[in-house]
Amino acid sequence: MSEWNGLDRFIAKIRYKIVEKYVPENGIVCDIGCGQKAEFLLMNSVRIKQGYGFDFKTVDQIKDNIIIRNNKNILGTGLEDKSVDVVFMLALLEHLEDPDIMLAECKRIIKPGGYLVLTTPTRLGKIFLEIMAFRLHIINKDEILEHKHYYTKKEIFELFVRNGFMQYRYKKFTFGVNSMAVAKRS
Repeated sequence: MSEWNGLDRFIAKIRYKIVEKYVPENGIVCDIGCGQKAEFLLMNSVRIKQGYGFDFKTVDQIKDNIIIRNNKNILGTGLEDKSVDVVFMLALLEHLEDPDIMLAECKRIIKPGGYLVLTTPTRLGKIFLEIMAFRLHIINKDEILEHKHYYTKKEIFELFVRNGFMQYRYKKFTFGVNSMAVAKRS
């Protein structure tokens, strides 16, 4: 199963609802790991001035004020320094071999005082995701196989500090299976 099914999409919509309050009115937004269809950006296109989406599973395209790029062979976004109000990384952190590289890019493109908003499964989430993917076969197993690490609150905070961010907010959702962290560019 390489495509998302209904449950995968439902879980994604929960993530979107949790973070949508961080979408700035008339702001410039970047979604790194936006997915094949860049759904989060497209859902918020009327609220923002400009949106940029990057994912290795998508194709280059422009939809009104949303620019979507395939970045499989590109290190970084190619966006200008300090040009973005908020960067979203929704269900991406757990897929990264070296998250410091991605957070350095986020810091580079986020305006001073701007935010990085991410969601990632918790360690408790690992258990549930693996059961749903490998035993029950009700979510995409390929996505779960790509997971490199399940982060604690402390690990996320250390990642933020190491990369020049101040932790602003952390909370768990979906019964503690997922977490959301918001950091401010220092």
